[in-house]
Amino acid sequence: MKDEFVISGNFDTVTFSKFKWNAFLGPIGCGKTTFLKKITSSMSFDFFPQEKVIYLSDKESYPQDKMMERLLMDLDHQDMVKEVLSLFGVKEISSFLDHIHSRGMEQVLVFLYRYMEDPTVFILDEALSMVDHFHKHALLEWLKKDAKKKKRTIIYVSLDPEDLMYADIVMLWYQNKVFLTGTRKKVLKEDELFRRLGLEMPFVMELYHKLKYYEVVDHPVDTIEKMVDELWK
Repeated sequence: MKDEFVISGNFDTVTFSKFKWNAFLGPIGCGKTTFLKKITSSMSFDFFPQEKVIYLSDKESYPQDKMMERLLMDLDHQDMVKEVLSLFGVKEISSFLDHIHSRGMEQVLVFLYRYMEDPTVFILDEALSMVDHFHKHALLEWLKKDAKKKKRTIIYVSLDPEDLMYADIVMLWYQNKVFLTGTRKKVLKEDELFRRLGLEMPFVMELYHKLKYYEVVDHPVDTIEKMVDELWK
């Protein structure tokens, strides 16, 4: 994909950037989940030829004993499991055996359970919606690094605007079609479009647009660190 917007009008022209973090964004009820389920069904794998695609939504649930068996017995992924659970202050996997987990921690375990299948395309459809803000972003930081190292493609759906800051590519979906595709920096410059679609922007981009209006900054600033540097000047 070129570093430019691609305007589209139907499913056939959807393009996901391989080995990138693709944020799939749109208002509630616009058809995101229907579309993602369609392209990951057994009849639609033309979208991902020769790829191992895992689709994970916030509704996924598996028997705890089945998940714990994989977490404990899959020796090939033990280092990964320990690394992820350590983000949540869990030192020993076995300590989970007798616990009744919160919905947020259950989502983390389901995430691990499916990610241990080594997908080359991993689709997360609000899959971490119940994980608290701090730990969710620790997990997303980890996923970003791991997916880049292992050359995995991420397609990520979330209504939390701050999650957009992990994206390489942002795809706006509206009325059952791709409305706009581009790099994060380019798409997040379209503040009027976000308002028109009823979408929230990440805090730092909202601040950038306000400061741009008052001529405090004159070029896009898309991280808190860069914003602090700009204001310090």
